[in-house]
Amino acid sequence: MAFDTRDNILGCLECGQNGTARRTQTQSSPRVDEPMILFGMDLIGPISHSNLTLEETVQCFYPQLQYFNFESGKKPDYGYSGKGYFTHIFMVIDYFSRFIWAFPCAAPKQSKAIRRLIWLFGLFGCPVAIYADIGTHFTGSKMAKFLQSQEVLYTPAPSAAKRATGMVEKAIFLFERVMKGVAFKPNWPIYVHRPAYDMNRREIKHLGSSPYEILFGYHPPSSLELAIPHMRRSKLILDMQKFDFGEADSKEVMEEAVFHHVARVEARKSETLRKKDWRRLIQKEKHDLGVWQRWNYSPGTLVMVYDHMHA
Repeated sequence: MAFDTRDNILGCLECGQNGTARRTQTQSSPRVDEPMILFGMDLIGPISHSNLTLEETVQCFYPQLQYFNFESGKKPDYGYSGKGYFTHIFMVIDYFSRFIWAFPCAAPKQSKAIRRLIWLFGLFGCPVAIYADIGTHFTGSKMAKFLQSQEVLYTPAPSAAKRATGMVEKAIFLFERVMKGVAFKPNWPIYVHRPAYDMNRREIKHLGSSPYEILFGYHPPSSLELAIPHMRRSKLILDMQKFDFGEADSKEVMEEAVFHHVARVEARKSETLRKKDWRRLIQKEKHDLGVWQRWNYSPGTLVMVYDHMHA
């Protein structure tokens, strides 16, 4: 029956005219030439329910209270009590540096996303635009008013278009792989920051740098490097222990070091932009090879016909 169905479809003229979708447009990728200009955001989930204490719940809802110690028995006036249940992860990515931020969420609602964006914008500044899908958690009136108040442009992505939101989808795929070991723990929200830290440390192959290096100009240590320090870190620790404040370097030396760091960051950004342009060109050429076009032939035009019988 399967072969009969296939033969019937292949022999149907109407099916051939309205069948398999073809590429009809060339690729036109957006060019982001600076960090913190364009953000992408999405939600991961649902994940297994978490069971946290009140203190852990408040710390997850408010990242700025991550290291705040509450007095035992005293309930803060934040509207939460008892246990906290988180089922989703809200992810934001910077399109230039690929730097990500991940936050646990209790539900896929716009109010949860707005609370995380308030913290993010207050610490890193507002982007020019946000590129996200057209889900109700991003297109609601509250989100629109919030972005308008921050002078941030919301650019909707086509629904169910994986290629249009490919960068954030790829980041989610990698994040889920890193998060796989702790996703089934009852207290998984307190471990969300660690996979994000590891992802921001990874070297992006075609760029030659990690998101930390592109955005901040330095490469933070891993857990292994903290447990077993390398020679440079060990030397810096010894130098700091023996540091004599009476023989500190002059102000000019410190300023020169700062200028050198800024120049190094700018050089890395320029190199990142050059490599991104080269990769975009390669992807465009590869994509455009499969674009379907309709050719109009005039009498006398040489046409090579494929011989199915003798092939």
